[in-house]
Amino acid sequence: MTATSDAWAVVQIAELARTSEELLLRTLDTLDVDVRAAMPEDAAWTLSGADAEELRALLIEHGEIAERLQVLAEQLPEHGVTGTYDDVRDGAAAALADGILDPATVAMTATALDARTGWIALADALVSTDTQSAWTQLSSHELLSSFRRADTRLVARVLEDAAVEPDACWPDLTADTTRRLATTLRTYAKQS
Repeated sequence: MTATSDAWAVVQIAELARTSEELLLRTLDTLDVDVRAAMPEDAAWTLSGADAEELRALLIEHGEIAERLQVLAEQLPEHGVTGTYDDVRDGAAAALADGILDPATVAMTATALDARTGWIALADALVSTDTQSAWTQLSSHELLSSFRRADTRLVARVLEDAAVEPDACWPDLTADTTRRLATTLRTYAKQS
């Protein structure tokens, strides 16, 4: 790995750890305070069917995050990592351009990138990969607006020029529309 990808990996670990913490807190909120090994002898609790379903979903999501954390941890160099914003930006841009399947990771990556850098990386991904077909939880407007300093009027203009509806989901875009959007993103990124 390079210094930029190492720095980006550390940032992803930090963001995933924050998400994991939120999931664990939501998990504890789902459970009664007395659900613990050292519960009082006179205590009783009930886990409703709805709470059991929510608990199952939270734990599955937590398990997925734990797997991603393990992969990232295995990539860390033994000599340690020092990172600057430029390192993080460059690592995030390279990862996005190479293609990211997970919609949550794509959204997180967008927040690390300014619109100029991010839109060029996104355009590269759109023309060289099919990863956007997995981004079922993201609308085109939502993702383009997630990049740093992405002006909402400019996002609207990009989508209009590319003939993409703001609420269009990525998997619904045709190959021609995707190529047109990639070209439009590059054009506007170079102007910013």
